Amino acid sequence: MSIFLSVCFFGTFWSVGFLYRFFVSGFRLVGFFRDTELLATRFENTGLSDKRFGNTGLSAKRYEDTELSAKRYESTGLSAKKFENTGLSAKKFGNTGLSAKRFENTGLSAKRFKNTELSAKRFENTGFSAKRFENT
Repeated sequence: MSIFLSVCFFGTFWSVGFLYRFFVSGFRLVGFFRDTELLATRFENTGLSDKRFGNTGLSAKRYEDTELSAKRYESTGLSAKKFENTGLSAKKFGNTGLSAKRFENTGLSAKRFKNTELSAKRFENTGFSAKRFENT
C-alpha cells in the first residue's frame, strides 16, 4: 500500500510539474513566435509565405535558379535526360530484352502474333478456323 501511495504521490507532483513547464514554456513560445518568421499570421511577411514563395529560394518559380531545379537536373547525375546514358535509361531499354520496342522482334510481340500459329488472322487457315469449320 505504501508503494502505491508513494507512486501516486510522485506521479501527481511529476505530472503537475510537467504540465506547469509545458504551459509556461508554451506561453513563452507563443510570445517568442510573435517575433519570429514562423508565426502563422506573419507568414505573409516571411520567406516561408505561400504568397511570397515567388521571391524566395524555395519558390517554385525560382527553382529554375537553384540546384534543385527540374531544369538544372540536366546537369546532375540524377538528371532525367542523363538517364539516357545509364543502364536504367528508358530510351536505352530499347536495346534490352525488356524493351517495349524490341518486343516487336520477339515471339511475344503483339505485331508478330500475326505470323504465329496463335494469330487470330492465321486461324482462318488452320483446322481450328471458325470459318473453316463451316466446310468440315
